[in-house]
Amino acid sequence: MKTFFLSLSIGVLFFSSLTSNGQDSLRVSGFAEVYFTKDQYRWANHTRPDFLYNHTASNYVGLNSAVINVDYTGERVRANIGLVEGTYANRVTAAEKEGFGSLYTANITFLPFKNKLHEIQVGIFPSHIGLESAIGLDNICLSRSLVAENTPYYESGVRFNLKSKNKQWTGSVLILNGWQNMNKLETEDHASFGTQVVYQPSKKLLVNHSTFIGEVTHADTVVKRFYQDIYFDYHLNDHWRVQCQYDFGVQEKNNGTGNAVWQAASIMLGYRVTEKLGLGGRLERYADPHHAIIGYSASDLTGWSANLNYSLRKNLLFRMEYRGLATKNSSFQFESKQSSMINGVNLSLALQF
Repeated sequence: MKTFFLSLSIGVLFFSSLTSNGQDSLRVSGFAEVYFTKDQYRWANHTRPDFLYNHTASNYVGLNSAVINVDYTGERVRANIGLVEGTYANRVTAAEKEGFGSLYTANITFLPFKNKLHEIQVGIFPSHIGLESAIGLDNICLSRSLVAENTPYYESGVRFNLKSKNKQWTGSVLILNGWQNMNKLETEDHASFGTQVVYQPSKKLLVNHSTFIGEVTHADTVVKRFYQDIYFDYHLNDHWRVQCQYDFGVQEKNNGTGNAVWQAASIMLGYRVTEKLGLGGRLERYADPHHAIIGYSASDLTGWSANLNYSLRKNLLFRMEYRGLATKNSSFQFESKQSSMINGVNLSLALQF
């Protein structure tokens, strides 16, 4: 925690020095989410399975994430540093080197042309793969889908962003340090690559296609992985919103006898009853027969959830969720029982400023 606040202080002082001419801007923002989860049986060490990264503490009140962002905006330069703590951060950054576990983002963006349509971004930035954000208020449902939990939340490297003049099309090419890495792993010798194409003809509709190709370390062996992510986000009207996602991956098997293939899909539906009250739901499926992503006995997962969201204040959201997960031909190992299902209730209180 001392490292967290020390890094924050250094970041604020650094960005403050950049704005000394009075022409640039500096903004501090934050997010915090406290939660409580309870499933039908008790988990060992009060911890949910390894394929989940958010809301992993069970049967006690936990801090999922507390994020502080400092954003600097200049004429043709932007910079950002974000720090994070909580059970989400502890799990998602567990493989990073010491000193990097508190980092959420840290990047510099340069706009090389006067029209400001194109960007070069260097550093640690949010992943170009996936529909759901690590910031809970951005999502229809309280919990994250299996697709979101098992794709990168962050990446590092260089990102080139190109935008059309009418701003309806955005394209990105990325040179990355890996699947979800702030540092290059010793076992991986080559750079990874990504692409993203986004079409947004109006505020109501967004269509996305993202890809990743590169090396990953799987069971202490370096293998090649190709992944693609397709989704759309559509606001039917002021009340209804629907999101659909389909992901597909191919990876070399460790023994060199072919490829492991997996796929996942989810559909989420949100309904705003009043300005303060909202409902949400999700259906999802994750099929990973060769355990390329989910290193757990559950290789074929079906999930569903139902949410109630209530805004206590403009920036303060209370959520209740029932979530179910079921697996075929295997079981979840609780502290003293086994079950083919997880039935749980999640509660959260989230603040954004």
